[in-house]
Amino acid sequence: MKENGLGSIFVRHLVMAVPWGIIALLVFFVAIASIREPVKKSIQYGVQTAICQAANFAWDKTTVALVKKNIKKGIAFGTWTAKNGIIELLNDPQIKQEIKQGMRYTVSEVIKGTTDFALDPVIFAKVKKNIKKGVAFSAQTGRNEIKELLNDPEIKQQVKKALEYGGDTFSQKAPGTRTK
Repeated sequence: MKENGLGSIFVRHLVMAVPWGIIALLVFFVAIASIREPVKKSIQYGVQTAICQAANFAWDKTTVALVKKNIKKGIAFGTWTAKNGIIELLNDPQIKQEIKQGMRYTVSEVIKGTTDFALDPVIFAKVKKNIKKGVAFSAQTGRNEIKELLNDPEIKQQVKKALEYGGDTFSQKAPGTRTK
């Protein structure tokens, strides 16, 4: 027997393996082609089923009721926690003192600002002018409304009756009064 080199052994086995590789690739591609459509359909079925189940779960009355209940409990817990936190803060003597100081400062600044505002001659003149205009407008509007009311025949009749009744009442001597 003749000694073969590594290169010739490699080439010989490669030539023997190539037909088997081609057969394996053909089997692989045939299997992929036959499995491809059922896999595609099963994925579509899975996605559609998941969407339908999610929609049914979201619109299920018991689920909606549970979600509403949990939301209400969450809101109640949040308000309760906030209320208790605020009460704890307000019971702290340091916080109470800071709030008092803040309120005193705010009130003093408001009073100071109001005094400065009211004592400013330009602003005072504008306010005085606007007050005069407002009073004049109110008086004019009141006069016009009274004129309209007095021109109403029904009101005239009621005023006449009231004056007649008042005149009759004053002309009579009230009991317990002295005459001169």
